[in-house]
Amino acid sequence: MDAQIRERTCNAVKRIFDLAGYETECLDSVADLSAVKGAESVLILCSDDRSEIEKFDLTPYRIRSGGDDRECRKLVVSFEYSSEAPNSVVWGLEEIVRRSGEATVAEIFAKRLVIDIDALSYERSLPVRTEPEPLPLVRERVYAPDNVPVDGGIIDTEEEKIYPDEDEDDIAGPEIPHLEQRISGKKAIGIAGFRGDVEVIFVPHWYFHFQSTGEDSYKDKLVSYEADEEGLINAVNNMKTTVSSPEILYSPVPFGSNIKNASLQREDAEKKILEEMMEMVSKRIRVRYEKGDTIFYEDRLFAPKSGDVSLTMEEIYLPVIKVTNESRIAEINGYTGEKLKEPVDEGVEVF
Repeated sequence: MDAQIRERTCNAVKRIFDLAGYETECLDSVADLSAVKGAESVLILCSDDRSEIEKFDLTPYRIRSGGDDRECRKLVVSFEYSSEAPNSVVWGLEEIVRRSGEATVAEIFAKRLVIDIDALSYERSLPVRTEPEPLPLVRERVYAPDNVPVDGGIIDTEEEKIYPDEDEDDIAGPEIPHLEQRISGKKAIGIAGFRGDVEVIFVPHWYFHFQSTGEDSYKDKLVSYEADEEGLINAVNNMKTTVSSPEILYSPVPFGSNIKNASLQREDAEKKILEEMMEMVSKRIRVRYEKGDTIFYEDRLFAPKSGDVSLTMEEIYLPVIKVTNESRIAEINGYTGEKLKEPVDEGVEVF
């Protein structure tokens, strides 16, 4: 295969293994890719060159990680070389077509792809199996225009913010740290796309700001731990969203607002965020070396020291506008204008 087809093939195989939960890495020599998940290590060669495939198939490869020395499995992806490689698994065009399709389906339904590396052909392969995998919340950002067609007519969304019981302007709700409600009730109806009752809900979140500094070096590799991340984690349903330097208001919320109670406590939220952030900044370095006629790959995990990371957290409340009629429910992020695809409260289904 030519260089461009080889590169595209490597990208397709990498995507398959990424969606199956493997940690993949592009290699400069010996093979095109490596994929590691738990105790399983796979070296992947994408080639139609007979001599390259035979050399790859006959060479033993081992990986060393945490003092554990184990043999790497080998996968050959070839569209023209049909002879068996006795020490490797071979995927051809049919296998790539099928597995790419399975990967797309798993990605659409936010599932973890489960692959059977030993299934060499379409006929011998098992059907795709998926298992639930929590993923970062993906929301579509929708902003309402000035005039929005909805069921029953056209709504003019240009008006001042409205709140429950707005005729009682002289009555203020409790004072809590919260983000500004930038979306009015009518604008929320426009985003929802249907008429209904409007309710303002203030949902507790943990705002976090994580910072990491420092670096390490290993042989010719330089490992940087530089990171600056912030976001919100919902204290009711544990969903995480990104946010950039929000302005937190310390003032009363509108009278009649529905203020939810937090179920995720600070200690649990801090532990959850710290584990995720440390996993993000930690790096695993794979170094190749030869010993006799065997090629070894050694894995080392590098992580920042505790003194080089900081995490600050604060409880704040996010305004959410809930639009409800007899058959439909929609929830709108009152701060960003996002139409939520996941309910902010447990036990509620958003249509």
